[in-house]
Amino acid sequence: MFLKLSLAYSIPVFLAGIGVLQGCAAYNGLSGLLFSPKKIFSYALAVIMIGLALASLFDWNWRYATGIIQGAQQAEFSFLGILLALVFTAILASLINRSRFHTTYKDAEGYDVLRDRTFFQAIKQRFGRRS
Repeated sequence: MFLKLSLAYSIPVFLAGIGVLQGCAAYNGLSGLLFSPKKIFSYALAVIMIGLALASLFDWNWRYATGIIQGAQQAEFSFLGILLALVFTAILASLINRSRFHTTYKDAEGYDVLRDRTFFQAIKQRFGRRS
């Protein structure tokens, strides 16, 4: 029962996390985190994912008894869902965009590095061999 409840709560949070990340990445021009090179598709994906998550969470009390998941457990499941969404987005976007960006990069710091390279390309450039 506990595993079923944890999945029932974590999956919508995971979907919402992906939607928020795609929407924010599209808005800020972080192409390295987008699943599609066209921003409109990223915005559409964000709206769909967040909508599905909200629909699932809003009817929670119709499906389960009120108070079945305590506040601390909700925080843990939310953290888990958001963390998994971040890892999933970084991996999938890096796989999708690995050949889209060139090997020469502009100098950038912080999140701006994700404007012209994927997450793993940024990690490789930061910690890779230096000539």
